[in-house]
Amino acid sequence: METLESDVQGMLSLYEASFMSTHGEDILDEAEAFTTSHLKTAINEGIICSSSLLEQVKYALNRPIRKDFIRLHARHYFPLYKQDGSHIEALLNFSALDFNILLAMHQEELNQITLWWNELDLPRNIPYARNRLVEAFVWAMIVYFEPQYALARRFTTRTTLMVSIIDDTHDQYGTPEELELFSSAFESWGDIEHINALPGPMKTIFCTLLDLVREISESIQGKPYVAQYVKQEYRNLVLNAHSIEGKWIHGGCLPPVEEYMAVALISAGITWFPILYYVGMAITTQATFDWVCTRPKICKASAIICRLLDDLAPYQHEEAYAATATKCYMKQYKLSEEEARAILNRQVKDAWKDINEGLLEQNMSSVSKPLLMVLLNHARANVLFNQDGDWYSDPYPYRDCVSSLLIDPVVV
Repeated sequence: METLESDVQGMLSLYEASFMSTHGEDILDEAEAFTTSHLKTAINEGIICSSSLLEQVKYALNRPIRKDFIRLHARHYFPLYKQDGSHIEALLNFSALDFNILLAMHQEELNQITLWWNELDLPRNIPYARNRLVEAFVWAMIVYFEPQYALARRFTTRTTLMVSIIDDTHDQYGTPEELELFSSAFESWGDIEHINALPGPMKTIFCTLLDLVREISESIQGKPYVAQYVKQEYRNLVLNAHSIEGKWIHGGCLPPVEEYMAVALISAGITWFPILYYVGMAITTQATFDWVCTRPKICKASAIICRLLDDLAPYQHEEAYAATATKCYMKQYKLSEEEARAILNRQVKDAWKDINEGLLEQNMSSVSKPLLMVLLNHARANVLFNQDGDWYSDPYPYRDCVSSLLIDPVVV
């Protein structure tokens, strides 16, 4: 370690490697603490002579590769690689071309989804809901940005937007009586009597959702079972998460930690998100969906990161009245906010180790590596959306990030 102290590049490499640790790998945990401390010292004391290396270190300390969106990381690295005297010009140009071709593809996808979104006419039909089309598409891009997943991104963006609207309906709009009707519509799924009993905005939401599930069923050839899993997850999300959280909000309730987490993991998509992501992926089979329904460790870890990072975020649009893990821990165990947050941060760190272990397991024949990588990318999306605030609730500070991913091509 002592020799490494004077080797900033080596220190940075060890720092990045430390985030690959699994449970019991104490040496890598020590390496993370050691390298973090010394890299910060190197920045503060101005001993990093290379401006390119300095930028890499600063970026890595904020978001290491393991927790970063690959395309965002690549976008940041383009100018740094160009500054490297040993860079290969042909490789740089080819990489920029590849990045820009995919950027244009993503722009066209977003344009097509926008047409569907505009037909929904959110300001008129559902005025209380947040308009987060771009944010939902960026989320889908993080989960899978590759060109072969265009259909998956389309379905993920649209179904995520519907869940966002359903969430806003429980948090911002519905009375307890109206939300009971909403839950009944999901429970009966498609029963015309229950649909007609819904208030205007809720009826619009449910009918739009029915159309979307029908479209998914018709678009996925050879997989008649897919729509049933999607319906099952929407029911589970509304009946066993959103409706309960809505009652907590209306009643000003802070439940015990165990009760909160049981509901919060459903709300965070312990099974809903993986099934949603897998719907548009050609490599999935019914065994894949059945595997998700067993709530494997890697799915639970991804949901824990989703839930706790959101609860730990510096800003939340509903924080004044919603239950969070932080508040529940403070109430149940008589802790200060700082103590509660420290516990949750340790749980997040443990969840990352669970994901690393899940990616190393090779005994799940029904689940290939690309499907497991989706769960890692889901965790990465939560880091990006919650690290410096709540992107979904307050997207304005992230406009430069959106520009680099969807507007401005790479120029080398």
